[in-house]
Amino acid sequence: MPTHDATPSPLVRRHLRYGWTGLLTFLTLGIALEVLHGFKVSWYLSPDGTQRRLLLTLAHAHGTLFSLVQIALAFTLRAAPVPSGRLAGCMSWSMTSGQILLPLGFLLGALWLIGGEPGPGIFLVPAGAAALLLGVGIVTLHLFRPHSPMIPAEEHPSPHPPRPTDSSSPSDRTASTPAASASPRSPGSGRRTRT
Repeated sequence: MPTHDATPSPLVRRHLRYGWTGLLTFLTLGIALEVLHGFKVSWYLSPDGTQRRLLLTLAHAHGTLFSLVQIALAFTLRAAPVPSGRLAGCMSWSMTSGQILLPLGFLLGALWLIGGEPGPGIFLVPAGAAALLLGVGIVTLHLFRPHSPMIPAEEHPSPHPPRPTDSSSPSDRTASTPAASASPRSPGSGRRTRT
């Protein structure tokens, strides 16, 4: 059976870290919002806080979703590796920036409301959305390229193992063959006839 290297590439490990760290962060945010709702905190449930509740909910939902996207990206890169270089760097930077900027924009917009409207932090949302769209586009184009294998080549072993080849020449095989045994001599062939 073919052996596989269980060690993921640094790019795969990076996006796994981003994904699971983001999942922990935004799940914690969701639990905190439930606690605020459960204890009837006026800052969160007041009639003037409708916009704030909406933005915090959007921050929690988008952050959780994009963290799962990072984990999915890591498994995609494991199945169809992107050659290291400018393309891989641009893809990784775009996906990570989108995961951070878009939820952060909703969060900052909720924490600093101005006249009931989101604060300046909300402008991070379109920037994060554009970065995420660019990253998803790069991954999609990479998967449609002809030389992009969805499964590494070593995971497709040949059903018929190669036969061992004999590299020796015909003369070598002839030399290695034991000599034919001499024909048996007749009992009387060694006797001299008396006259």
